[in-house]
Amino acid sequence: MSRSIRRLAVAAACTLIAARAGAQGTLHEHLDPARLRAGTDSFVVLLQGAPRGWQRLTVARDGDGWRVGDAITIDSLVSQSSDVLLDAALRERRLRQEGVMRGRPMRIALDFADGRVAGRALTPSAPAEVAIDTAVSAQTFDDNAIAPLLAAVRWQAGLEIATPVLASGKGTVETHTLRVTGEERVTVPAGTFDTWRIEHRAGRSMVVAHVTRAAPYRVVRLSNGPAFTMELVEATPR
Repeated sequence: MSRSIRRLAVAAACTLIAARAGAQGTLHEHLDPARLRAGTDSFVVLLQGAPRGWQRLTVARDGDGWRVGDAITIDSLVSQSSDVLLDAALRERRLRQEGVMRGRPMRIALDFADGRVAGRALTPSAPAEVAIDTAVSAQTFDDNAIAPLLAAVRWQAGLEIATPVLASGKGTVETHTLRVTGEERVTVPAGTFDTWRIEHRAGRSMVVAHVTRAAPYRVVRLSNGPAFTMELVEATPR
Protein backbone atom coordinates (compact mmCIF):
# COMPACT_ATOMS: atom_id res chain seq x y z
CA MET A 1 0.00 0.00 0.00
CA SER A 2 1.45 3.39 -0.99
CA ARG A 3 1.89 6.19 1.53
CA SER A 4 -0.76 8.33 -0.21
CA ILE A 5 -3.31 5.51 0.05
CA ARG A 6 -2.41 4.95 3.71
CA ARG A 7 -2.95 8.65 4.43
CA LEU A 8 -6.35 8.53 2.73
CA ALA A 9 -7.24 5.50 4.84
CA VAL A 10 -6.24 7.30 8.04
CA ALA A 11 -8.29 10.37 7.08
CA ALA A 12 -11.31 8.19 6.31
CA ALA A 13 -10.95 6.41 9.64
CA CYS A 14 -10.93 9.73 11.50
CA THR A 15 -14.07 10.80 9.65
CA LEU A 16 -15.79 7.59 10.76
CA ILE A 17 -14.66 8.16 14.36
CA ALA A 18 -16.19 11.63 14.41
CA ALA A 19 -19.40 10.34 12.85
CA ARG A 20 -20.07 7.76 15.58
CA ALA A 21 -23.34 8.17 17.42
CA GLY A 22 -23.06 11.01 19.92
CA ALA A 23 -19.52 12.00 18.89
CA GLN A 24 -19.02 15.71 18.24
CA GLY A 25 -15.59 15.77 16.64
CA THR A 26 -12.11 14.85 17.86
CA LEU A 27 -10.10 16.16 20.78
CA HIS A 28 -8.03 18.41 18.53
CA GLU A 29 -11.15 20.12 17.15
CA HIS A 30 -12.19 21.20 20.65
CA LEU A 31 -8.83 22.49 21.88
CA ASP A 32 -8.47 26.21 22.57
CA PRO A 33 -4.84 27.45 22.73
CA ALA A 34 -6.03 30.46 24.75
CA ARG A 35 -6.85 28.10 27.62
CA LEU A 36 -3.28 26.87 27.92
CA ARG A 37 -1.28 28.65 30.63
CA ALA A 38 2.39 28.17 31.35
CA GLY A 39 2.84 26.66 34.79
CA THR A 40 3.05 23.52 36.91
CA ASP A 41 0.21 21.66 38.61
CA SER A 42 1.28 19.31 41.42
CA PHE A 43 -0.82 16.35 42.57
CA VAL A 44 -0.80 13.78 45.32
CA VAL A 45 -1.25 10.20 44.11
CA LEU A 46 -3.57 8.11 46.28
CA LEU A 47 -3.69 4.32 46.12
CA GLN A 48 -6.70 2.88 47.94
CA GLY A 49 -7.09 6.32 49.53
CA ALA A 50 -3.55 6.48 50.96
CA PRO A 51 -0.87 8.91 49.63
CA ARG A 52 1.78 6.90 47.81
CA GLY A 53 3.39 9.33 45.40
CA TRP A 54 3.15 12.50 43.34
CA GLN A 55 2.46 13.67 39.81
CA ARG A 56 3.20 16.93 38.00
CA LEU A 57 1.59 18.29 34.83
CA THR A 58 3.54 21.12 33.21
CA VAL A 59 2.89 23.52 30.35
CA ALA A 60 5.50 25.86 28.83
CA ARG A 61 5.94 27.84 25.63
CA ASP A 62 8.31 26.38 23.02
CA GLY A 63 8.87 28.97 20.31
CA ASP A 64 5.46 29.54 18.74
CA GLY A 65 4.28 26.15 20.04
CA TRP A 66 3.98 24.42 23.39
CA ARG A 67 5.74 21.86 25.54
CA VAL A 68 3.57 19.75 27.87
CA GLY A 69 4.95 17.34 30.40
CA ASP A 70 3.80 14.64 32.77
CA ALA A 71 6.00 13.25 35.54
CA ILE A 72 4.94 10.67 38.11
CA THR A 73 6.51 8.69 40.93
CA ILE A 74 4.64 6.03 42.94
CA ASP A 75 6.64 4.38 45.73
CA SER A 76 9.04 1.89 44.14
CA LEU A 77 6.49 0.91 41.49
CA VAL A 78 7.11 3.54 38.84
CA SER A 79 9.11 6.69 38.15
CA GLN A 80 8.42 8.17 34.73
CA SER A 81 8.53 11.47 32.85
CA SER A 82 7.04 12.40 29.47
CA ASP A 83 7.76 15.44 27.30
CA VAL A 84 5.44 16.31 24.39
CA LEU A 85 6.03 19.08 21.85
CA LEU A 86 3.07 20.71 20.07
CA ASP A 87 3.08 23.21 17.23
CA ALA A 88 1.17 26.52 17.28
CA ALA A 89 -1.99 24.73 16.08
CA LEU A 90 -1.61 22.19 18.93
CA ARG A 91 -0.64 19.31 16.64
CA GLU A 92 1.80 16.85 18.17
CA ARG A 93 5.37 16.98 16.87
CA ARG A 94 7.40 14.85 19.27
CA LEU A 95 7.29 12.57 22.33
CA ARG A 96 10.17 11.72 24.62
CA GLN A 97 9.58 9.48 27.63
CA GLU A 98 11.84 7.67 30.05
CA GLY A 99 11.60 5.98 33.41
CA VAL A 100 11.61 2.78 35.40
CA MET A 101 8.66 0.49 36.19
CA ARG A 102 9.09 -2.29 38.75
CA GLY A 103 12.85 -2.12 38.23
CA ARG A 104 12.68 -2.36 34.44
CA PRO A 105 13.75 0.54 32.19
CA MET A 106 11.33 2.20 29.80
CA ARG A 107 11.99 4.76 27.07
CA ILE A 108 10.10 6.05 24.07
CA ALA A 109 11.25 8.45 21.34
CA LEU A 110 8.70 9.30 18.64
CA ASP A 111 8.54 12.02 15.97
CA PHE A 112 5.41 13.08 14.07
CA ALA A 113 5.83 14.35 10.49
CA ASP A 114 4.17 14.08 7.08
CA GLY A 115 1.27 11.93 8.26
CA ARG A 116 3.41 9.40 10.10
CA VAL A 117 4.89 8.78 13.52
CA ALA A 118 8.24 7.03 13.70
CA GLY A 119 10.73 6.09 16.38
CA ARG A 120 11.47 3.41 18.96
CA ALA A 121 9.90 2.21 22.20
CA LEU A 122 11.03 0.02 25.08
CA THR A 123 8.37 -0.89 27.63
CA PRO A 124 8.34 -3.33 30.58
CA SER A 125 5.76 -5.51 28.82
CA ALA A 126 7.94 -6.01 25.72
CA PRO A 127 10.99 -8.32 25.56
CA ALA A 128 12.98 -5.86 23.46
CA GLU A 129 12.90 -2.38 21.97
CA VAL A 130 10.50 -2.10 19.03
CA ALA A 131 10.62 0.10 15.95
CA ILE A 132 7.50 2.18 15.27
CA ASP A 133 6.43 3.58 11.90
CA THR A 134 2.68 4.26 11.75
CA ALA A 135 0.38 6.37 9.60
CA VAL A 136 -1.53 8.92 11.68
CA SER A 137 -3.82 11.87 11.10
CA ALA A 138 -2.98 15.42 12.15
CA GLN A 139 -5.60 15.00 14.90
CA THR A 140 -3.80 12.10 16.60
CA PHE A 141 -2.16 12.53 20.01
CA ASP A 142 -0.12 9.96 21.87
CA ASP A 143 -1.56 8.58 25.09
CA ASN A 144 0.81 10.65 27.26
CA ALA A 145 -0.50 13.95 25.87
CA ILE A 146 -4.16 13.51 26.85
CA ALA A 147 -4.07 14.40 30.57
CA PRO A 148 -2.06 17.65 30.19
CA LEU A 149 -4.40 18.78 27.37
CA LEU A 150 -7.70 18.22 29.20
CA ALA A 151 -7.61 21.75 30.61
CA ALA A 152 -7.39 23.23 27.08
CA VAL A 153 -10.66 21.67 25.84
CA ARG A 154 -13.78 23.81 25.38
CA TRP A 155 -15.94 21.56 27.54
CA GLN A 156 -19.71 22.02 27.58
CA ALA A 157 -22.73 20.11 28.80
CA GLY A 158 -23.29 16.91 26.81
CA LEU A 159 -20.07 17.13 24.82
CA GLU A 160 -18.82 13.75 23.62
CA ILE A 161 -15.57 13.30 21.73
CA ALA A 162 -14.26 10.22 19.90
CA THR A 163 -10.61 10.73 19.07
CA PRO A 164 -7.63 8.80 17.64
CA VAL A 165 -4.92 8.14 20.23
CA LEU A 166 -1.54 6.53 19.59
CA ALA A 167 -0.59 3.79 22.05
CA SER A 168 2.96 5.07 22.32
CA GLY A 169 4.51 1.82 23.54
CA LYS A 170 3.04 -0.20 20.67
CA GLY A 171 2.65 2.23 17.79
CA THR A 172 -1.01 1.37 17.22
CA VAL A 173 -3.86 3.88 16.94
CA GLU A 174 -6.92 3.38 19.14
CA THR A 175 -10.19 5.26 19.61
CA HIS A 176 -10.70 6.97 22.96
CA THR A 177 -13.95 8.64 23.99
CA LEU A 178 -14.33 11.59 26.34
CA ARG A 179 -17.80 12.55 27.53
CA VAL A 180 -19.09 15.26 29.84
CA THR A 181 -21.47 13.56 32.27
CA GLY A 182 -22.36 16.55 34.44
CA GLU A 183 -21.16 19.29 36.74
CA GLU A 184 -19.68 18.63 40.19
CA ARG A 185 -18.31 20.72 43.03
CA VAL A 186 -15.21 18.90 44.29
CA THR A 187 -12.82 19.49 47.15
CA VAL A 188 -9.12 18.58 46.85
CA PRO A 189 -6.07 19.72 48.87
CA ALA A 190 -5.77 22.84 46.64
CA GLY A 191 -9.33 23.95 47.43
CA THR A 192 -12.93 23.60 46.28
CA PHE A 193 -13.77 23.92 42.58
CA ASP A 194 -16.81 23.90 40.28
CA THR A 195 -15.93 21.35 37.61
CA TRP A 196 -17.04 19.40 34.59
CA ARG A 197 -17.11 15.66 35.26
CA ILE A 198 -15.59 13.88 32.25
CA GLU A 199 -15.43 10.16 31.56
CA HIS A 200 -12.41 9.11 29.51
CA ARG A 201 -12.79 5.59 28.10
CA ALA A 202 -10.08 3.60 26.36
CA GLY A 203 -11.11 0.03 25.69
CA ARG A 204 -12.17 -1.47 29.02
CA SER A 205 -10.46 1.25 31.04
CA MET A 206 -12.22 4.37 32.30
CA VAL A 207 -10.74 7.41 34.07
CA VAL A 208 -12.92 10.16 35.53
CA ALA A 209 -11.48 13.66 35.20
CA HIS A 210 -12.66 16.83 36.91
CA VAL A 211 -11.74 20.04 35.04
CA THR A 212 -12.57 23.53 36.27
CA ARG A 213 -15.47 25.24 34.50
CA ALA A 214 -13.96 28.72 34.83
CA ALA A 215 -10.52 30.16 34.18
CA PRO A 216 -7.81 29.44 35.06
CA TYR A 217 -8.67 26.08 33.48
CA ARG A 218 -6.99 23.06 35.03
CA VAL A 219 -7.47 19.43 35.99
CA VAL A 220 -8.11 19.11 39.73
CA ARG A 221 -8.76 15.36 40.00
CA LEU A 222 -8.19 12.18 37.96
CA SER A 223 -9.48 8.84 39.20
CA ASN A 224 -10.29 5.32 38.10
CA GLY A 225 -11.87 4.44 41.42
CA PRO A 226 -10.32 3.86 44.85
CA ALA A 227 -7.36 2.04 43.29
CA PHE A 228 -5.88 5.24 41.83
CA THR A 229 -6.68 8.93 42.34
CA MET A 230 -4.76 12.13 41.67
CA GLU A 231 -5.77 15.29 43.52
CA LEU A 232 -4.44 18.80 42.92
CA VAL A 233 -2.26 20.07 45.77
CA GLU A 234 -0.72 23.21 44.30
CA ALA A 235 -0.84 25.15 41.03
CA THR A 236 1.82 27.62 39.91
CA PRO A 237 0.83 30.21 38.87
CA ARG A 238 -2.57 30.06 40.56
